[in-house]
Amino acid sequence: LKAQSAPPAGVEDVAAAILLLTTRPRDALPKDLSWAAAKKLMHNPDHFLRLLTTLDKQHASEAAVAYVERTFLGKESFQPERIKAKSAVAGALSAWVIAVCRYWRVHDKLRPKMEVHAAAHGRLVEAEKQLAGV
Repeated sequence: LKAQSAPPAGVEDVAAAILLLTTRPRDALPKDLSWAAAKKLMHNPDHFLRLLTTLDKQHASEAAVAYVERTFLGKESFQPERIKAKSAVAGALSAWVIAVCRYWRVHDKLRPKMEVHAAAHGRLVEAEKQLAGV
């Protein structure tokens, strides 16, 4: 993928989405979403793969997820099947981008419930300690 000097249509969008989603939550969104910036990110294949596989999806930047959803996911050309016809790797990466955004949205809806659960569990542990002392 990185060997291409000018990517086919849609592939550059996938690369820009990856640049956005791999931004750390506290960092500002990258201003440079160009193919050159994406190639720089993909320069070391081992590092790039590790970046994708170890991404903390539940703590991704809300701004990045919203930007990707608003700018790329609604495009017909962003569908993995369409991109796969141009580049198998880009097709798989577009599916990864879609999955990360979906995961983040589901986790965002569950976050308040998980916080309530954690608080209740903490109270349970305290109550069990008190009962053990009786």
